[in-house]
Amino acid sequence: MIDTKFMSTVIGLACVTAVGLSATGCAAAAGAAPVGSGQSAAPLGVPSSSTVPASAQPSGAALSNAPSSPAAGAPSANQSTAAASGTASGTARCHTQDLSASFTVVNGSAGAGNISYNLRLTNTSGRLCTIYGFPGMLLLNARHQPLPTNVVWDSLVAKRLVWLIPGGSAASTVRLSPDVPGAGDNGTPAPGQQWTCEPTAYDIEVTPPDETTQLVTAVAPATPVCSRGMMQASALIAGGTGPNQ
Repeated sequence: MIDTKFMSTVIGLACVTAVGLSATGCAAAAGAAPVGSGQSAAPLGVPSSSTVPASAQPSGAALSNAPSSPAAGAPSANQSTAAASGTASGTARCHTQDLSASFTVVNGSAGAGNISYNLRLTNTSGRLCTIYGFPGMLLLNARHQPLPTNVVWDSLVAKRLVWLIPGGSAASTVRLSPDVPGAGDNGTPAPGQQWTCEPTAYDIEVTPPDETTQLVTAVAPATPVCSRGMMQASALIAGGTGPNQ
């Protein structure tokens, strides 16, 4: 089984930035994007079946967008877990330059002051690579200036290694409040001005797990993020849609 003490430690952390922010504050420093958490907390590749119980090993679902005739060296969706694990061992992780990102609203998710966005990372390289963990994120205004951002790692799903073939995707569900003010949000506006809890975020910097450089993509649609940019992000899973959507 998965080490519950390890998982509780990971989930209990808040966002990590390239300049190292505390778990309690976590408001992003100007110009510094949070660093995703990933394979630094686990060996590259998948542990062998002899060291991890079958219930804790990645299943075929952890292979994103597997082709019917995969390239040599790439695990196929109908391979056993043990076979796929052996093939993927030593596979290089996905680097920022290997990926593209999108951040789009989940239709029908709005309710009770909350809404979900789908963060998708797609392998645009010509090689198989792996991704593992949580994304780092930093909200940006219309001029690409940093906005308050507080990324909290959600316990929606456990972290797992995902193999991305060229064109394959991994996704995270990101929950936020666009209109319910929280601690530290702006006060009442001057008469005649429209009130929002925080400035509108038009773009977002995304840091893939274990990387220190970022992708920039549009927030679609643009939105304020209340509670000083509080966003609850799930671990990345295989496929173009995050968990529980």
